[in-house]
Amino acid sequence: MNLDLNSLALADPMNICLDVSPAIQNQICQQIQSEHSPTSCYQAYLNQICLNAVLPWLQEEYETQEIRAWPSTAALPSYWEVVNGTAVTLGEIRLLLIPSGTIDLSEIRVPQEWVDIPNWAADYYLAAQVEPDSGQVRIWGYCTHRHLKTKGSYDPSERTYCLDESDMIDDINALWVARQLCPDEQTRSPLVPLPALSSAQAKNLLLRLGNQSIVMPRLAVPFEQWGALLDNGVWQQRLYERRLERRQQVNLSQWFQNIYEAGWQTVEEIMSTLGTPELNPAYGFRSAEHDRENSSAIPALLKLLQNHRDKSTCLRATDLLGHIANDNKEAITALNNLLHTTKDDDIRRQAAVSLGRIDPGNSAAGTRRAKLIDLGLLIDDCRVVLMVTLMPEAEQRTNIHLRVSPTGQQTYLPPHLQLVVLDESGETVLEAQSRSTDNSIQLGFRGDRGDGFSVKVALGDVSVTEDFVI
Repeated sequence: MNLDLNSLALADPMNICLDVSPAIQNQICQQIQSEHSPTSCYQAYLNQICLNAVLPWLQEEYETQEIRAWPSTAALPSYWEVVNGTAVTLGEIRLLLIPSGTIDLSEIRVPQEWVDIPNWAADYYLAAQVEPDSGQVRIWGYCTHRHLKTKGSYDPSERTYCLDESDMIDDINALWVARQLCPDEQTRSPLVPLPALSSAQAKNLLLRLGNQSIVMPRLAVPFEQWGALLDNGVWQQRLYERRLERRQQVNLSQWFQNIYEAGWQTVEEIMSTLGTPELNPAYGFRSAEHDRENSSAIPALLKLLQNHRDKSTCLRATDLLGHIANDNKEAITALNNLLHTTKDDDIRRQAAVSLGRIDPGNSAAGTRRAKLIDLGLLIDDCRVVLMVTLMPEAEQRTNIHLRVSPTGQQTYLPPHLQLVVLDESGETVLEAQSRSTDNSIQLGFRGDRGDGFSVKVALGDVSVTEDFVI
């Protein structure tokens, strides 16, 4: 049944009723499905609708205050995966939005995490009724942390603090008046710190609670352990990633057998998708479709390689050989020689990739794939290309090179774009950041067969992460 929350708000003018446009709702639906497991999608949807309605309202009403989602927009999915509620900071105070899609407004039910984890506790708790189909949000009451702890009842079966509607303040404007008249009001009750978890305890909890078959992980272990796990940002993120099971781990060893995961394309395929003649001038790539059958060009290209003094010319010739010199012995020999004699890393990588195309079984053959990374859901028209180049080395080691480049529509990367390599525990091991005039950023490292790592491309609070195993 669809509710008209505007009509309900007219019946009680002290309530606030806000709307989210259908276009934003559709965006949220697509985003939620890719960021959450099936069991948490509805919870995440309600929270995102609520945040999208309330945040602009707060920013319009209180222009002088710094208003943002807490701890950051990027971190919210890891919270919504396991618990209901969204925190917003308004200057020095923290508000906690508790959305509900039910008709019953007899009480507010606040998960214990938002009350008893000291770092999560808020000053004020706002009850929000969400009509998910229409995108309407009605703020119907609020209370302080102190009031919730002293007047609310605790439900151990659901681990929630419940406060009756009659004990809530229904006039939201009273909150702002109270802050102006009593800025030093004691809004929070004292809390006892949670006991610390050892790394071994955390690892065991992550293994157990990361299983999606446990539908309610927050109720599966004692609260002291659960709260301490969530209170550590790294552990909380790892739990989210384990439960999500959405990011396929890319097997790089299979790339050498020409087996590639969905979404990883050749540079030429990416260019075709973008409809641009060049992807990045640094590599000098151009479409070579018209040269694939032009074997008469091979001698001229080989001569260019022997006499080249210009890097871009050498890169172009090396790339074209990879498209038109299939099984050509002279080209294979030339690329092998170039691979072992050049001191330029870009030329060496291109030689390995071209060798992989024309002589796949060659022990020195490399491979390269690219993926379009779209950061544009929250940042308008921000797409970049992540390129991964692999070269085999002795003793089953692999040389890995990462490069992030702008698409053909832009000349430079956005300033402060980050390329980050993380180890299997989620710790940062390598990092690069773009400046205003960078047309690419890159990182290189070596790894052994079976090693796992992740690559994160981030801009502000928005990030995309890919998982790999060598």
